[in-house]
Amino acid sequence: MATLSQLLEALRCADGSDLHLCAGAACGLHGSGELRFLSDRPLSHEQCAALIREAIGDAAVEELQESEDVEVCQSFGALGRFRFSVYLTHLGMAAVVRSIPEVVPTPDQLGLPQSVASFSTLRRGLVLLAGASGSGKTTTLAAIINLINHSRSCQIITIEKPIEHLHPSVQSIVAQREVGRHTSSFARGVATALRKGADVIALGDLSEPGSVQVAVEAANRGHLVLAAVCATSAVEAIERALEAWAPGEQPRARSRLAANLQGVVVQTLVRRKDKVGRTPAAEVLLNVGNMPSLLREGKLQQAQATIQAGARVGMSTLNDSLVRLVTEDIIHSTEALTASLDRDGLLRGLQSAGVELEMLAMAGIGT
Repeated sequence: MATLSQLLEALRCADGSDLHLCAGAACGLHGSGELRFLSDRPLSHEQCAALIREAIGDAAVEELQESEDVEVCQSFGALGRFRFSVYLTHLGMAAVVRSIPEVVPTPDQLGLPQSVASFSTLRRGLVLLAGASGSGKTTTLAAIINLINHSRSCQIITIEKPIEHLHPSVQSIVAQREVGRHTSSFARGVATALRKGADVIALGDLSEPGSVQVAVEAANRGHLVLAAVCATSAVEAIERALEAWAPGEQPRARSRLAANLQGVVVQTLVRRKDKVGRTPAAEVLLNVGNMPSLLREGKLQQAQATIQAGARVGMSTLNDSLVRLVTEDIIHSTEALTASLDRDGLLRGLQSAGVELEMLAMAGIGT
């Protein structure tokens, strides 16, 4: 059986893949839609448990027995830093392991629009970074933090669970706090950050009760708040935020959000044509023009039209991003079809961009 170090080395070399450890199955690397086993011998319950215990430590294993799943990030010297998502199965412990880049990439290196990088220049307001689990929103959050850290002098406090990317202080002072270790909750972490006079507050998750309200309040007090949220569209991300308030508080909540929201980025990862990992396709909403009015009046159904008309100021629909990736020969049109939430709109966009109808028919788009 391979040692933990050997498995982590294999993972580090397999860029963009996840390592799967599961009792009753062989170790495997999963990336770009393909699963590759590292051996033909399944791990026993004892072997899998030993690897996971070595990786995350006894305390985390004890927490796992109580909570049934646990997230841990650990550094392993020259091998680098890794995130372990550990859970229980009918055969015992299992884990999905992801390598965390030693150097935080820039939004440009990630393939994100310039408008995403421009969020790093903001001094106040709320920025929502959205996507499904595993969509790369945590990396995008780290990229914006890294830009701020290298471009201006301020105090940055992050509240994460767990701490993934490590940010040494450069031009800014960066204090990273982990929920469960350094603070009891995201909401309490934000309250402490306000008392400490943080200029920038970064939240790794907004799903915890009370976290949305304190994030919006922090933005309202003049701080820049960057927060990750699980959502598949900009409208859904805003609706998720508004759901944190009771029905009778919705008018006030919409008004607060309209006054403080700076923008929403929603990303999904799509497979590259050259099979070298995945690249993000992104929807970008900026709270400019008529967007504040739509928010205050609860007319979010009109937001998509605003995004479509806002390319000149840096907005982008998911289909706009997918069309660009297809026309730049980065992804296949079939991959664009899989990722799109609006198949007919994607078809029109591809046709307008000059993608041949025969090519679309072969991809199964518009049929």
